[in-house]
Order: sequence, then structure tokens, then C-alpha cells
Amino acid sequence: MNYPNDFQTPVNPAGTGVAISRFMAICASVAFLLVVFLCVILVWSARSDKLVPFLISTNNDTGEWTVIGRGKPQIEYSAEQTIQESLIVKYTREWLAKINPDWELVESDMVLTPGNGNGLWIMTAKAGNEIEFKAFITVAKNSAEHPETMGFYVADFNAYRIQ
Repeated sequence: MNYPNDFQTPVNPAGTGVAISRFMAICASVAFLLVVFLCVILVWSARSDKLVPFLISTNNDTGEWTVIGRGKPQIEYSAEQTIQESLIVKYTREWLAKINPDWELVESDMVLTPGNGNGLWIMTAKAGNEIEFKAFITVAKNSAEHPETMGFYVADFNAYRIQ
């Protein structure tokens, strides 16, 4: 370097290349640490405790809350049970329309429970928010005549007004 005569000579001639390589090294290190962090989070979340649902009952008089059930809820329905329930609801709607076209089945107040396991179902429901009734429905199966409902059909329907 010719100091007194040449002031245009850079202090470090390889400065730009070094700066770019340092920047790329820093970016690669940050990316590596980010991948390691995400892997640790993934392993931690896979091994962490799961949320367990529970049921709460409220007392209408006092407003007190009580835990009545914990653990995994048993809300699994078979395809046969689902088909039978939808068949019963559809049949009940049609039955109500034949009796009085102004009545509609209030499904929010309807309770449908399986009976003795021989195809008997017990329904408590309201028709048009006026009439409460209880129905005993027998569902039978004949795959040849009723293929659209997996063979299920309503064999017997008896409804009684609750007073």
C-alpha cells in the first residue's frame, strides 16, 4: 500500500465477500435453530396431557354446578342405530302431518330411547308445542323390501297423549 500517495485502497479488500458469507452463516444458524425448536415443540405436544372432557350439572334453584362425569364420553352410534333413529323421526313427522297438517314435531324436546333391544323404541315428544305424547315404535328389518334404509322399517307405531 502506498500510504501517502494512494488513499483509495480499501482497508480490507475482501470485505464484501466476508460480509455476505457471515450473513449467510447467520441465516443458516437461525434456520437450524428454528427447526430444532419446532421439533422440540412437536415432541413436547405429542407427549403432553390431553384435555379430558367432563359433564357439568347445574341446579336450577341454587345455581350450583356439579361435575357428574369425567373421562372419555361414550357417544358412539352404530350405523344401524342412526338409521333407525332417523327412520323413526321421519315416520313420526309424516304421522303428525296426516293427523293435523298444522302440527310439527318439536325435535328439540324429543327424547328417543331404545327399549328392550328387540327393535322397540320409546319416544317422548311434542307436537306443535301444544300436545305432548309418548310413542312406542317397533322397528323391524327386511332387506329385500326396504333397501334404502338398510332394510329397516316401522312395523308398529302406538302413540298416547300425555296429560
